[in-house]
Amino acid sequence: MDEAKEKKARKEAETRLKESEYRFSLIFHSSPIGIVMTRMPDGMIMDVNSAFAMLHGYTCEEIIGHTSTELVLWEDTEEREGMLKQIHVQGRCKDLEIKARKKNGEIRNLQISAELIEMGGEQFMLGLAFDITDRKHIEKELKVKMNELQRFQNLTVGRELKMIELKKEVNELLKKSGLEEKYKIVE
Repeated sequence: MDEAKEKKARKEAETRLKESEYRFSLIFHSSPIGIVMTRMPDGMIMDVNSAFAMLHGYTCEEIIGHTSTELVLWEDTEEREGMLKQIHVQGRCKDLEIKARKKNGEIRNLQISAELIEMGGEQFMLGLAFDITDRKHIEKELKVKMNELQRFQNLTVGRELKMIELKKEVNELLKKSGLEEKYKIVE
C-alpha cells in the first residue's frame, strides 16, 4: 500500500513538472518581451523567443548556438562588460538601458534585466529585453519642448516686468509734471 501511494505521488509530481514546463514554455515563447537564455560562462545562446529575435532583426534559428559577441548584438562592449560584472557580483541586473545593434546595423535602445539561474547543474543567464527607442526619442523631444517653453516663459515674464517698470516711470514723470497718472499698476 505504501508503494502504491509513492507511485501515485511520483506520478502526480511528474504531471505537475510537465505542466510547469508547459506553462514556462508558453510564457517564454508567447511573451511580447524579448527573452534569451545564455549558458554561462561561454555566453552561448541556448534559446530565444521570437520577440528577442525580432528586436535584433534575426530569426531564432540564426541566434541560437551563437554568442552575442559573434552576432555583434551590443553596440557598446563596455555596457556588456558592466552588465556581466553586475550579474557576477549580484546575480542579477535590473532595468539597464543599453544600445543594441540589429542585424542590419541599426542601433536601438533597449531596457534589459537578467538573472543567473541554475538548471541541471549548469549556470544560465535568463535575460529580458524591451525596446525603448521610441520612448527615448519622445523623452528627447519633450526635453527640447520644455526648454523652449521655459525660454518663452522667461522672455514673457521679463517683458512683463519691463512693461511694469516703464509704466511706473511714465506715472512718475506724469506725477512730477503735475499731470494725472495714466497707468494703474496692480502688484
